[in-house]
Amino acid sequence: MAPSLPLPKNYFTCPPLNVMETEYLMDTARSNSIDVIARTTVADNDKSGLIKWTLDCHDGEQTIYRGDDWDAPQGVQSFLGVFELKATLDEVAGLYACHTDDTMAEFRRSVAKNVLDMQQLYVLSAPSDDNPRHFVGIKWAAVASPGMVRHRDWVLLESHHDFEWEGRRGWARTTKSIDLPCIPSSSTDDWNLVRGFQLRSGFVFLEAPHKPGTLHAMQLHQFDLLGKLPSWIVALGIKKRCRAFLNLAKYVRELRLGKTVAAFVPAHEWAVKDLRSHCRGCRKRFLPLVHVKSHCRACGEVFCQHCSKHWSVNLALSYAGTCEETTTGSGGVASCHRTSNQHSHPPHSHQSARGLVRLCMTCSITPNTLLSDIEVATRTSPTSTLVVPTAQMGLSKREQGHNRTMKEYMSGDAPRHTQSMHRGSSNQYGFHRSPSTTTSSYHSSSEAFFGHPNGLVDTNQQRPRNDLIPLADPNDE
Repeated sequence: MAPSLPLPKNYFTCPPLNVMETEYLMDTARSNSIDVIARTTVADNDKSGLIKWTLDCHDGEQTIYRGDDWDAPQGVQSFLGVFELKATLDEVAGLYACHTDDTMAEFRRSVAKNVLDMQQLYVLSAPSDDNPRHFVGIKWAAVASPGMVRHRDWVLLESHHDFEWEGRRGWARTTKSIDLPCIPSSSTDDWNLVRGFQLRSGFVFLEAPHKPGTLHAMQLHQFDLLGKLPSWIVALGIKKRCRAFLNLAKYVRELRLGKTVAAFVPAHEWAVKDLRSHCRGCRKRFLPLVHVKSHCRACGEVFCQHCSKHWSVNLALSYAGTCEETTTGSGGVASCHRTSNQHSHPPHSHQSARGLVRLCMTCSITPNTLLSDIEVATRTSPTSTLVVPTAQMGLSKREQGHNRTMKEYMSGDAPRHTQSMHRGSSNQYGFHRSPSTTTSSYHSSSEAFFGHPNGLVDTNQQRPRNDLIPLADPNDE
């Protein structure tokens, strides 16, 4: 009997990758990042030749576009969400930095609450002191679906890259589906999951010009949920995911609040509720049996329920020798009590230090103004930065030609950049496909594609799996 979700740690057994496989995946991740960044450009999209974006709706501060991508396989829908975010690149990169079991669990609790389970399969390039925001790896994730729709699972090649575009710094987290022989789609039948297909997706953050502490936040979704869902249900699901992107502003604020917990007023210095007859915020009189008095954990004053709210913060972020010891009471509300240095011990790494803290409106907004310029004073780009040339933003995929296939790595004699095959013609290796065959399958993607000798396949390039192009042995050439 298969275990239920979430799965035990290191549940999947994946064989180690050789050097050629790792290099192929690293190059694929890099090119996918460039593709995602290029497709998040709405202005002058008629000249770009990539995706024609049309306005779909306005959702609060976010604008959602629907796209027509000539390069997308049938069934893949394209949506783009754009809004301005009061945050820094370090903060958004920190929210998505989940590379260990503990950080992935925290990521699911705080940011990706719809993720049922997540497993790290491979780490191809880990963050370093010189490149703390860089990462490339492969993850498996099970994601909840709304209503009666079966949950989906994904095997994704994920990459985190710093980049520069038109002199502006940016950071991107991009993903795309990939097939691994150690986790076939049939292996998730025991959990009633359907394997989804992601052509390319990602979150792109670009520093706003003349607005220190502000980012242009963009999310791109191009995927097919597969199964037997109507296209309009898939579109609704994608737009719902786009709307959840607005919660990023809340997560950034909670991250900042967690770093200021050590400065909260201790409990013995809070204002006495019985001595407060009016709310400190709206100045309305507290009526018996009508209004509930609540303390703001930051300033210690008394507010009504309308002038204060709960925030979910990670109190371990600001843990110091003398701090607020947090205990979770009824309803999951965290209570704070001042403790001495000799009795203060940091929480264990495997335990969650996240708790609900009630703050007034003023104290919950203050971190945005206090920390908005955290990066401006010392702006230093990481050692390794993905440079996205302006000219390349206007090129189609087949014109860019920045991918190398696994066969080129095996032969070792191909140029660094190769032209991709054209539909309905012979590719550079002599494999011919008719236009009807090409356009009716996932071969319609303009990147070159080949099956890996060990079964590693880029799912963006072809479906179904029984239609693999055999990879010739380079020793026979």
